[in-house]
Amino acid sequence: MSVEGSPSTRLGFFKTLTSCMNISSTTLGTLLLTLITLGCTQEKKITSVDSTNKKHSVRSMSIQLPTGWKQLSPLPNDIHPFQNSQCDSTLAFCENLTIHFQPNDEKLSLQQIESAILEALSNRHKQYRLIHSGDTVIDSKPAKLIDYMFNERATDLGATMGVVIRNDTVVVVEGMALNQPKGEYAKYRHTMVSIIASLSSK
Repeated sequence: MSVEGSPSTRLGFFKTLTSCMNISSTTLGTLLLTLITLGCTQEKKITSVDSTNKKHSVRSMSIQLPTGWKQLSPLPNDIHPFQNSQCDSTLAFCENLTIHFQPNDEKLSLQQIESAILEALSNRHKQYRLIHSGDTVIDSKPAKLIDYMFNERATDLGATMGVVIRNDTVVVVEGMALNQPKGEYAKYRHTMVSIIASLSSK
């Protein structure tokens, strides 16, 4: 799926995606952060926010994470990582999440951004499989929710990504967790969707 718009528009967005991919295999203890930059078949608000989650501030926004998750130091390209500090250390991969703020200088539409992300995911990850990409609402704004599976360093992983545009900035919230044995990611997905749903302006 290609991005609509001028060649310069496509190039600008893909350059930023590529720059994030170049730092994509950062290991933090047993945590493997795979950084890039990003179901509902109808446009409807995600409502699975857990009231027991703890609120964290990230730039001009806030997000709620489960007890035991901690906020890490920001990374280059305005990427803000979080991890489950109570993860079983024997696991090959611990749940993690990143929030990425990217200026929408080219004024791309949400659909154009979705297309660029899906193409980048396909090019970036081994054994990539898109599960679903569709419309939702995050922080009262039209948004996209993307679920996909892939393999990184011989480890099967699942990911859920929320994408929303706020004040000329693309905000991407992406959670990842193990998907081995096959289907294991299903038990993590509710947590990831709940976190994405909690994203809001301060």
